[in-house]
Amino acid sequence: MKRLLVLSLLSCSIVMPMSVKAEGCPQNVNTLEALRMLNAFRAQARRCGTQWFEAAGPVHWSGQLQTSAQRYAIELAQRDTLSHEGLQNHSLRDRLRQSGYPMRMGGENLSAGLATLPEVLSQWSGSPAHCDNLMDKRYEEVGLACVAGPGQYGYYWVLHLGVPLVMVPGLEMASGLNSAVALRH
Repeated sequence: MKRLLVLSLLSCSIVMPMSVKAEGCPQNVNTLEALRMLNAFRAQARRCGTQWFEAAGPVHWSGQLQTSAQRYAIELAQRDTLSHEGLQNHSLRDRLRQSGYPMRMGGENLSAGLATLPEVLSQWSGSPAHCDNLMDKRYEEVGLACVAGPGQYGYYWVLHLGVPLVMVPGLEMASGLNSAVALRH
């Protein structure tokens, strides 16, 4: 029987401590293949729920976003849950900060129970909020991770999208800059 598809709208669960190795999914794709698939998805105009999106430009791989995604995928597998609220780094902003990513804008897509990236992209394309994140033209960088865990879902996917904060030498950051940061789930 096919595993139940779980969208990231799930937010409550019981925390169960367990040991999880940072292993990839059985059909894990390499960085270049993942980037190719994500950019192919963005290159096609599409409807996400009721909103129409023109094709979006390509995104680039970020090691910092990948590190953040990997750490959070491990946490989700350890907790055997799917939630945008973490235990140690509660928010996406916290997770990106912890990985050293200089964020102006960030987004996060989660999935669990699916073993391949094509399955995950198909799931996300059917969810307006996830599809919106994938098609948002403002995103410039991505990091993706999949971790195999012993829990009920088996596989935990995390995609972090970002727009880096560009620091201009000699200019101070405006005090209200953080309040303008957009976080999308």
